[in-house]
Amino acid sequence: MGDNTLKKEVTKLTLSDSDLLSEAFGVCRVGDNEIEKVEIDNTEKKFRYIPLVMNGRTHVVSDGSKSVIREVSMSQLRDMTDRFYQKAFQDETLDKFLRSHEDPHGTRFAKWIHQKLSGSKKWDKDCQQRSQEPVRLAGSRRHVVHDRLSAHVAAWHSPKRNRKEVGRHFRLDECQV
Repeated sequence: MGDNTLKKEVTKLTLSDSDLLSEAFGVCRVGDNEIEKVEIDNTEKKFRYIPLVMNGRTHVVSDGSKSVIREVSMSQLRDMTDRFYQKAFQDETLDKFLRSHEDPHGTRFAKWIHQKLSGSKKWDKDCQQRSQEPVRLAGSRRHVVHDRLSAHVAAWHSPKRNRKEVGRHFRLDECQV
């Protein structure tokens, strides 16, 4: 599979998903549907149900999701995602998808979560500042990783994967720590 085939795969996937399409153009979509108002109880609780608001297959920022970000700092999000990646690096299945342990995976994931829940532009700004230098993939292919989809394409084509698995999308059993 050559570089042009990868580009076609990325384009096809981008056009098939409104979330990916909006990320590709740096647009934070807000759905056409009216967002249900969620009453916020400020008393301290260990668990509070926040409904996920969707517009088709796309998550929509809601008052409830914004309330999570008011309660959880960026530092706390980063701590959580850094801990996730520390475990992922130790998992032989997940580590195959991660090109480098030196990349700021936890920070990027925290920014993505923050943007998805709050509507901020933290993830978009991070994507704009990413290197445009192509990374090496399996089969001596090269690919620029600049957003979520391009990172997933690079992971699917990771040189760490078994040759028979290269290019195959994630499976559920590969997505758990």
